[in-house]
Amino acid sequence: MSWELLLGLALIIVLSSSTGLYAVGYLDSDGDGVVDNQDAFPYDLLESKDSDGDGVGDNTDAFPYDSKEQYDSDGDGIGDNEDAFPNNPMENKDSDGDGVGDYADDFPYDPAASKDIDRDGYPDEWNELWDPTEDTTNLTLDVFPNDPSEWKDSDGDGVGDNSDKFPTDPAASIDSDDDGHPDFWNKGMNQTDSTTNLTLDVFPKDPSEWSDSDRDGVGDNSDVFPHNPDRWRDPSVLPTEIILDRTIQLSDISNGRDITYDGTYYYIIDYNVSNGIGRVFRFYSDFSFTGVVWNFTQYIEYPTGITYYDNHIYIIGRKHEEAGSHIFKFSMDGKLELSSNISPYISYARAITRSNDHLYICDSKSGKKSIHVFDASTLTHIDTIDISHYPSDIIVCEEGNWYLINDHSIDVTSLYLHKLGNNKMIWSKSFVPQKIEFVNDNIIGLSGNTIYIYKLF
Repeated sequence: MSWELLLGLALIIVLSSSTGLYAVGYLDSDGDGVVDNQDAFPYDLLESKDSDGDGVGDNTDAFPYDSKEQYDSDGDGIGDNEDAFPNNPMENKDSDGDGVGDYADDFPYDPAASKDIDRDGYPDEWNELWDPTEDTTNLTLDVFPNDPSEWKDSDGDGVGDNSDKFPTDPAASIDSDDDGHPDFWNKGMNQTDSTTNLTLDVFPKDPSEWSDSDRDGVGDNSDVFPHNPDRWRDPSVLPTEIILDRTIQLSDISNGRDITYDGTYYYIIDYNVSNGIGRVFRFYSDFSFTGVVWNFTQYIEYPTGITYYDNHIYIIGRKHEEAGSHIFKFSMDGKLELSSNISPYISYARAITRSNDHLYICDSKSGKKSIHVFDASTLTHIDTIDISHYPSDIIVCEEGNWYLINDHSIDVTSLYLHKLGNNKMIWSKSFVPQKIEFVNDNIIGLSGNTIYIYKLF
């Protein structure tokens, strides 16, 4: 038997010389069951079809119907040719070409930055090899990268502009009452460091006040006399009501005789009942004791009055081992500067007050009832005013008015008002304390070791 083969493409024809046509078949070179003329990869057992004609068999091609893609190395569904990060399943695109994928890039369209920890829209840092001049979206670097509420510090004081009440002035940043005046200076700063001519707020919780030129405790805006520490209310507007607000017991004194206020501290004078030696106690504005005591062992016995004026403390009483009343003028550190014997004019100095460079001292012994006027600087006698027509012998002068107190009643005294230059009594109220001081439109009264705080209306 002899054979002859006729090969044509994938067609196989087997011929026999003795019997004629023997068999007909098709060639499958790789034996994958797909004949060569239908197999896109006739010599690759694993492939037979290439749907998108990109030369990669459908079994291998991750995108068998996309001729532009064949592989997806990271399995994220984006072909390697299109995927900017073919080996990172979390990223596939880098819109700004900064090397940081869009998902991780907080600024995907700006090549200058990519990181914003606090998500406030301001970058923590510039990308490596980039700088602000290459910024395409007008970004500014975040000065406070961990605070989403802050990103800029224009004055470089360490306080972000959003919370800094003075964002362009490095000297201050806090203004509790929003009146435009800082509560305090920033650490290491003072007024000379201010770039906007700021002044500290003397009343940081009161938006209507910020300065107190005369240091009388009353803000300049409401102070009718902003440069006179002894006057602040309009003398033509008299209080119509006095209401006791509260009382305070002072454990540090036992025999309080009088009280005064310098705008910062209260000064109360009393004396040792065993020997009459005078002493002054200094208190904070809330009447807590400062620990400061002036003992006048060489100067004053049985003091009866005290007043503050022009950075000095004035006290009336008997001079040590001498008869008769004296005025004593002290500096604010308790040093005696001047004293004067006033007994030629006054039998018994009952109370002292001040107004317009003058001291007013009441004399009430033997029914004389007069007010003697002295020069506050030299302590020289100037004038005598008769008040015998008033049933009073203690005086406080405030805003051009005299407040006269009658303390002859044990339970309730009377407070009278007499206007300077007017011989008529124009106001009278029931009252308790025997010595008083006007502070911020309040009456601060003293009786023994009890403070009485009255509100004026």
